[in-house]
Amino acid sequence: MQKVFTSRSLAEADFVKSLLGGEGIDAFLRNEFGAHTVGGGFGAMTFTWPELWVAEEEVAKALIIVAEFKLRREFEVPSQSAE
Repeated sequence: MQKVFTSRSLAEADFVKSLLGGEGIDAFLRNEFGAHTVGGGFGAMTFTWPELWVAEEEVAKALIIVAEFKLRREFEVPSQSAE
């Protein structure tokens, strides 16, 4: 198993897991239950960040899918609300 994705957001990690699954790649989500935040004087802090792990033979394909997701996320245009 090898880690292919880490996120601050459990929802984002779960979304990427579904992208991988859609391509036939079984991904294991680690730190799913440790990814809760707590408030404090310094704002919200996360105990651990969710990680996606895949089998060694799926790493290359998974990394391509993750890279494509990151590119789309980076260049995503925020939607404009109708006025």
